[in-house]
Amino acid sequence: MSRWLCLMMLVVAAPGLVLADGDCGQFRPASAAEQQAYAAVRAAVAKAAPPAPQDWRRADQLDLQAADAIPDCAPGSATRALRYRFRFEYAWNRDAGTAALQSRGSELGLGTAAQQAKRHELEMQMDAAREARKQARRAGNTAEYDRLDAQLKALRAEQSALDEAVSQALLGQMQSGEWAREMGAGIPARKEASVTVQVNADAAWVPAEAQPVPVAGVREAWWRPADPGSLVTGSLVILVGDWDPQTHRAAPAPGAPVTRARTVAIEIQAERALAEALAAGMDVGAVAGLVK
Repeated sequence: MSRWLCLMMLVVAAPGLVLADGDCGQFRPASAAEQQAYAAVRAAVAKAAPPAPQDWRRADQLDLQAADAIPDCAPGSATRALRYRFRFEYAWNRDAGTAALQSRGSELGLGTAAQQAKRHELEMQMDAAREARKQARRAGNTAEYDRLDAQLKALRAEQSALDEAVSQALLGQMQSGEWAREMGAGIPARKEASVTVQVNADAAWVPAEAQPVPVAGVREAWWRPADPGSLVTGSLVILVGDWDPQTHRAAPAPGAPVTRARTVAIEIQAERALAEALAAGMDVGAVAGLVK
């Protein structure tokens, strides 16, 4: 296998590859300074990435070994900023989510908070009555024993009526579909999400129907809705650096070190509520600090 083909396979396989604008088929080893710059950006982005929400898991797609070769494209490659791409994948933790749903189901089966409190009160009253009846029996106090026995029967009847009310309410919830809605509320429609961070990107797709989203610390953030009928979810894009607000393109001035971060484009693919929560959980300020 030729050296060119081996290196092309490296480009395809490596998610964190150090790339230059205008990719080509010729590569050279990354210098120590370039690898050091890549490692510093990688560490900063990994630290800034949003943590996994409750009942979700995060997997970092960061491969430091992918920084050992960079494109060597003429002309102009010596002044074109290197591109870095990092990806964080999120998946709903089915085990934790199922446990939470089971707990929720058990809670619904016990009735409302008032019904649960009433059940606890009845149980305490019955425990006290049983103990008092036992003492009455030992003391040979037949009248007190009979009174307490009747009290216990009344408490049990009240408890049975309460249980029946809870059962009927639960049956009504199941028949109306409320039970299914309550149980399904904790299951996300889309169980995967991702955050992709591209350093030194020069263009971002912001269609006309994109909606501005407020994200602390940045000037441009947009929700890009999915096409009607598409199985692909929408996405949230955040632009950091010197981007043209009209064309959403960036043209960093040449001459600066190619290892310097000049722009950052963050794409969050998820249901909108989760996408905005991930954006809020990301240290966007730290990412913006990369751009000098």
